[in-house]
Amino acid sequence: MRDRRSTPGDGQDQDPRRHDQASGRPRVPRARGDGQVTPGCSEIEELAPELALGLLAGGERAGALGHLASCPACRTTVEELVRVAEALLLLGPEAEPPVGFEARVLDRLEREGRPPQPARPRWRRALVPAAAAAAVAAALVTGLVVGRSTERDPRFERQYIAALRTLGGTSLRAARLHDPGGRDVGEVFVYRGHPSWVFMDLSDPAAPSGGYRLELQGRDGAPVASDGFAMRNGSGYLGWPARAEMDRVGSVVVRDAQGVGRYNAQLPGLS
Repeated sequence: MRDRRSTPGDGQDQDPRRHDQASGRPRVPRARGDGQVTPGCSEIEELAPELALGLLAGGERAGALGHLASCPACRTTVEELVRVAEALLLLGPEAEPPVGFEARVLDRLEREGRPPQPARPRWRRALVPAAAAAAVAAALVTGLVVGRSTERDPRFERQYIAALRTLGGTSLRAARLHDPGGRDVGEVFVYRGHPSWVFMDLSDPAAPSGGYRLELQGRDGAPVASDGFAMRNGSGYLGWPARAEMDRVGSVVVRDAQGVGRYNAQLPGLS
């Protein structure tokens, strides 16, 4: 998504939002030479999830991309969301709909007098479960399960329950990943449903690049299941449809290629 042509030239501010932030004002939409209004940073913040999931189209998408070309901060935000979306795509089912499924749906819509919508490309269809998983993960990050907030918010509880019902699952837990020194390096989500899945996002600039494994452990510390991923430039993520009894899982360990445990997380218990 990066546009190398957007590299600031001589005399150009490295961060176009700096002056606006210093004055306490959010960057406002500006008109382009073709008359189209380029959205400001606050608008991009609202549109970023849809842009990362590929759900924006037409003028909104063009305007958002125009803004990203000149705003490194917003571009970084969207790139991080794209990375999460790509990992979440791994959680979706690998099987395609049955042969003729879309044709039958479109035919029924025509018979009912509804104008059929253009069929979405395969990658757009795959983003639907990813978007749902991202929404659940976002609710967890707010502190519902991780416990960053000391007060329980009924609104998030309702969203959490509704998301589980939509996805057809029974539990979704999250925990922070730490190195042996207690430093926070990422997060892990463990979902029990059909299928169950694990999502992990890890960032440690000191970690050597190479192959790693995420290991699910039972409450007694015994391995339950594991899967591999790669660390590159201090960053790694994993989206894994895990065939394991998620209710047995009590902790997570990330091991390097030599089998040494480098990071761990303790999952909250099931009530």
